Amino acid sequence: IDLYIALQVLTFLPHVYSSLFLERRAGMSVQLFGSWIEDWVKGLAIGLVIGIAGAAGVYALLDNFQDTWWLIAGAGVTVFVILLTNLAPVILMPLFYRFEPLADGPVRDRLLALCDRVGVNAVDASVWKISEKSNRSNAAVVGWGNTRRVIVSDTMLDTYEPDEIEAVLAHELGHHVSGDIRNAILVQTPITFLSFLTIH
Repeated sequence: IDLYIALQVLTFLPHVYSSLFLERRAGMSVQLFGSWIEDWVKGLAIGLVIGIAGAAGVYALLDNFQDTWWLIAGAGVTVFVILLTNLAPVILMPLFYRFEPLADGPVRDRLLALCDRVGVNAVDASVWKISEKSNRSNAAVVGWGNTRRVIVSDTMLDTYEPDEIEAVLAHELGHHVSGDIRNAILVQTPITFLSFLTIH
């Protein structure tokens, strides 16, 4: 815990410069310093909770399953990653941004129709209120399974034509059609098990 906090403190100034002041100088960030600090503290707290729970879990496994702890830990991390991928849009992202339903209309119809056309089931479409912090524009397909949804930034809705928004979303849908999330988990899983086995 001390090491994690020390690393966060040591990297604080470079991080605040690159992600706030440099972005603001480039005309990308409109976030106030107080809001940025609030997000940083949230990220720090989430990291601490996950880190403490993970470390406590590993030490408990070491005490109780001395020969197979690495196998159980690897399985636990894999399940956690899958759950986090599923829950991030409904638990983590709302901690940092506001979301509201994308209004019925041509844009919503086109985006959901595009999802259907490529076989990606999107359960919802939301406006990502990014303008409160940034001038950037983005659209994405987030979540996995029953939480998969289309999100479109309000900055994009305000400045892009429907054809352009659809093109951006098509790129994001390509990741889902190609199974990039699944493939990343499949690649990471044996690495996780091998890492724990090496430590063992």
